[in-house]
Amino acid sequence: MGLIHRREAHLPDKPWEDFVSEAEKPQNRPSSEAVSARAVYDDIVHRIKTLQATLDPDEKIALSVGGVAIDAVGLGGSTIWFQGRNNQGCAVVIAQHYTQVTVVMTAERLYRGEAPTQITFLTE
Repeated sequence: MGLIHRREAHLPDKPWEDFVSEAEKPQNRPSSEAVSARAVYDDIVHRIKTLQATLDPDEKIALSVGGVAIDAVGLGGSTIWFQGRNNQGCAVVIAQHYTQVTVVMTAERLYRGEAPTQITFLTE
């Protein structure tokens, strides 16, 4: 009885590499959590911009997270970042998981000579 030698097929470690573009490879796809975080961030940005568009000339937007006045919002992975100042004027950075974010958006009257608040979006 003769021995039959089978040639083993070499499978690459990442079999998709030859068949898909770089953008389609699994390591380049954002996780479902990152996609959800982006949706929450985009919704916050949309609501801020919508409120700003409805303000009277003598009003400003005031954002607050955990009692801190916010002047910048950003996104990193599944974390939404807020930058601002506390009531003593000290810089504060708040990091919150996208599932736990609560933002208070308020229209407030400008004081005489005060410039309207500009919210910075660190990720868009």
